[in-house]
Amino acid sequence: AEYMGTCLSSLCSMTTNAAEDAIASSIVSAMTPAVKECEETLKAVVTSQSKLLMQLDVISDELEKFAVNLQHPSLTTYTEKLKSARRRLTALSSQVDVVNHRIDTIDARLTGRERAGQSRH
Repeated sequence: AEYMGTCLSSLCSMTTNAAEDAIASSIVSAMTPAVKECEETLKAVVTSQSKLLMQLDVISDELEKFAVNLQHPSLTTYTEKLKSARRRLTALSSQVDVVNHRIDTIDARLTGRERAGQSRH
């Protein structure tokens, strides 16, 4: 509590810009590791989804070739299920791309503010 009071009184004695810079710098320091971790996790998800989509394409193509030659109704059902799974995965991949873009934007803003704060000192 005493430390917090000291911090608050030192912030109050700063000019408005200096106080804003100190707060922004603290927020950047606190948020940067979390943003970086999210970014790395999303990259892993995107890579994994890409590999899965490629495998689904291969399986779907092979199953369709097999189903055409065999003319078995149950294979057509599986082929349709694979196509449906691919459509859902493609939609999910698109959503992950949007989230990844948002995280990149936040990271760029945080990094920009961090650099701006450092160049003022």
